[in-house]
Amino acid sequence: MTMAKQISRARDSEGTKKRTGRKPTYVVTLSDEDKEFLTSFIAKRNAPAAQVTRAKIALLANEHVRLCDIADELDISTFTVQKWIKRFALYGVGTLADA
Repeated sequence: MTMAKQISRARDSEGTKKRTGRKPTYVVTLSDEDKEFLTSFIAKRNAPAAQVTRAKIALLANEHVRLCDIADELDISTFTVQKWIKRFALYGVGTLADA
């Protein structure tokens, strides 16, 4: 099947695009204050390890590092990275302590 046929099948009768089952892409955008807060949080010696990992995910996602590269660097699953990117994109830095 050619690429043109695949694209035309993804559109309905009005010409609008149908859902193809692909998940939406979430983008983490952090303010300078948020970046400073997360960086200082990571530097704390008594910060919980899980929250430090989440802070690192947010900072790396803000720099547009690929999901699989974040997972490899932090030695965690891509599912975990994707979950926290979505939460940071939707709710901001306040979600850092959520379980």
